[in-house]
Parts: sequence; structure tokens; C-alpha cells
Amino acid sequence: NTAGWDIEPHAARAALQLRPGPFVPVPAKAVLALGAVGAVPAGLGIVEGGEIPYQPWALAKRAENYAKRATLDTDYQCHHAGVPRATYLGLPFQIVQTPGQVVFLYGASNLFRVIPTDGSPHPADPDPSWMGHSTGRWEGDTLVVDSVGFNDKTEITGYRHSEALHVVERFRRPTRDTLEYEAVIEDPNVFAGPWVI
Repeated sequence: NTAGWDIEPHAARAALQLRPGPFVPVPAKAVLALGAVGAVPAGLGIVEGGEIPYQPWALAKRAENYAKRATLDTDYQCHHAGVPRATYLGLPFQIVQTPGQVVFLYGASNLFRVIPTDGSPHPADPDPSWMGHSTGRWEGDTLVVDSVGFNDKTEITGYRHSEALHVVERFRRPTRDTLEYEAVIEDPNVFAGPWVI
């Protein structure tokens, strides 16, 4: 899973952050000490259609942020990954199901989510937080999690979304060893329209 580096299709790069070199870009000083660990493997991406529909100004801001990724990316600063990033990073997490709720326990940064599945609505004005406010419901064998109420401090592949972020996730376990995951992401302040991973 190369989504931790970039969720859009991408070529391999020598480092998370590059600077101009004599012939080709070379690793930036901020990541040079990481050596091969700081390299970015090529990836097919997980965005349906291959491209996130950024508004033009947000696409320019993302390019600016990528140029300083080792110092600006919230994940590399050991801050909370947020939703949906905590799920697609490729790090371990555990799902605990009880009557009336599902709990997600993420191995990174001691993150967790307690998601009621009893039909509870979102609060009228949720306090913005790193993981937002989630409610869940079952559609057959699929857990559907609707999340709002995020702060604007987490990232989705290079750009910090706004507090208007809305994520609808679908989790399905077709076999004992397989978990299917889909997320519909929308933020009218950043993206031209909803998109799916």
C-alpha cells in the first residue's frame, strides 16, 4: 500500500521532498538524513478516476505544500492522521464491534473512534476535532460511517481540508481475511466535487 505517500497514481521519487540538483531533482536537506527510508515508492493510487478534483487555488496550494512536505505534512510531524487518512495509511488498526457501537483503534498516534450504530444523529453543531464526529449504520453486511465536524488541521494527500469536510466510509468483510474500504470525500471549500477512494 503506497497510499501513505500519495493516494493519486505516482512515480517513484528519491525522497518525500526534493530540491533542484545538477541534472535531476535530489533529496532535500530536511529528508536527507532519512536515507532510503525517505524514498517514495511508485504507486497506482486509490482515487477513483486517478485524480482528486481540487479547486484550482487548492491544487496550487497542494503543489506548494508538497515542495515542503517533510516539514508541513501533519503525519510526518506525528500529529493525528484524521479521517480517512488514518484508515488508508497502511498501518494496523483494530475494529471492535459491540451492540450499539463500533470502535476503531488505530496503531498510529493512539487514535480511536467510537461510532454509535444505534441511529443517533450528528450533533447540530459538533465541536471540530481531529477525527470528527461519526455515526454508523448497517446496510446488509456493510458498515456505513458518516463523519462531519472535523477541524482543519489534518491532511488528505498534501492539502489541509476545511471544517466543511464530509466523509462517508463503507467497510465490508467479504472473506475472513479481506476488508473492503471505500470513502466518499467532499469539501465544497477545497474540492470541485465529491470523489471516491
